Amino acid sequence: MKRLLSALLTLFLLLSCISAGAIATPKAIPVLAQEDIPVTPHGIRNYLLLCVASWNGKADNLGNTDGMVLVTADEDMGKISLTSFTRDLLVKNPEKSGYNRLSRYVINNGANKEAIEKLVGIFETHFGIRIDHYIVVDWTMIQNIIDACGGVDITITDGEATRLRSKTAYTSSWTDPVLPAKNGGGTYHFKGHAAVIYMRIRSSYVVNGEANDFRRTTRARAVLSSLASSLSEITYDKALELLDAVVENTLVTDMSAADLFEAVQIAFDLKGAQIDQMRIPIKGTYEEIDYGGSAQQIDYPANREALHAFLYGTFIVRDEEDDPAGAEEALSGEETGAEGAQELSREMYEAPHDGTAYSAFLSSFNAFLLRSAETDYEESADLSEAFEQLMTAYTGFLTEYEAFESEMADSKTPLLMMSRQKEMEQRYQTVQDALDRLDQMELNGPDEEYYVKTLESILESIVTDPAEEQ
Repeated sequence: MKRLLSALLTLFLLLSCISAGAIATPKAIPVLAQEDIPVTPHGIRNYLLLCVASWNGKADNLGNTDGMVLVTADEDMGKISLTSFTRDLLVKNPEKSGYNRLSRYVINNGANKEAIEKLVGIFETHFGIRIDHYIVVDWTMIQNIIDACGGVDITITDGEATRLRSKTAYTSSWTDPVLPAKNGGGTYHFKGHAAVIYMRIRSSYVVNGEANDFRRTTRARAVLSSLASSLSEITYDKALELLDAVVENTLVTDMSAADLFEAVQIAFDLKGAQIDQMRIPIKGTYEEIDYGGSAQQIDYPANREALHAFLYGTFIVRDEEDDPAGAEEALSGEETGAEGAQELSREMYEAPHDGTAYSAFLSSFNAFLLRSAETDYEESADLSEAFEQLMTAYTGFLTEYEAFESEMADSKTPLLMMSRQKEMEQRYQTVQDALDRLDQMELNGPDEEYYVKTLESILESIVTDPAEEQ
């Protein structure tokens, strides 16, 4: 009898090894070369948020990337897109043969900033998107950022409420109102720590057809989406305070102070915007395999196509050389006169009206160039009107600039304001270049002398650059 049991056990182990070996052989993963990754459409920024599995992360000893969300800000369409990635996606190693699970790549390849940057490259080549910047945080940092935002409203199921009460060290201070002992489904205001615990739930309990890590990614998007919605009425000063909180709660990033400020400016302009959500892999494009643990072998071409459709919709992806020059670059051209002005206007994007006097000035400048380039106008009334609008816009910009100087003097966040100062001084220089350009133009018509005298007066009284005063 013992021999029979021994033989059966040996046969079982042998079959298990054969079966495991067959399952653990991944299919080839088709990735893109860096030069084949499409250029991101105009007005879109891609930020990769990574959270390591630790309450006390170390920049030089990072853990698994437990949470991975791509935040896409689309200024042209006025929307924000959140794309989460399951942690066990099987990916191709970029510099050697073999494969890795997405969440394990960093810890298996140095657990440092260099490994993070290689992981960013994996996202780009596997999904065909260009990542503009990345930020790495840990669980404590997410907790602190959520608390800096004042907490977050989250709608949970009965099962999630039960798990929070019975499987964690829940206290009454975590949520408002307090979770009941049972049947606790509903909407609650979560503090930062409770929100992190909620996002980390990894239960086999099925909710809307999702369980385990698939449901975790949905929870992460739900928290980020609710957090963004709660900031729809945020003031600019409060946004800068939140930026301070993000800076203080970041492990690793490739973002400079100017990059962080730009991101806050974009987020502020998009406050209250539509928020779309997606999860990778999409339904029906993956299979579970054993590769040193549970992993998903996915159809990357299908997921690339779905991700591009989700993020970029019907946008036509342009080659970089086809991208028209920006307003600042266009102003540096050497052509003068009506023909040059007309060509300049065609090259400029119509300035986006983000509510600033600067964008209004660029729009007015563009309109005036177009009007001045029309040699067949019957009278100068249209041109005079365009000129008056331009001068009004210029006055508005000066007011905006002076208000910024006062704001900077009173600011409690001088480092952040220094970053904004650089942007404002660049805008100031653009405006001055524009007026200099107009001064060189040959303006035809009965009001030519008026234009010239007005411009000369403006140029003489133009606000002194703060850098020159120091």
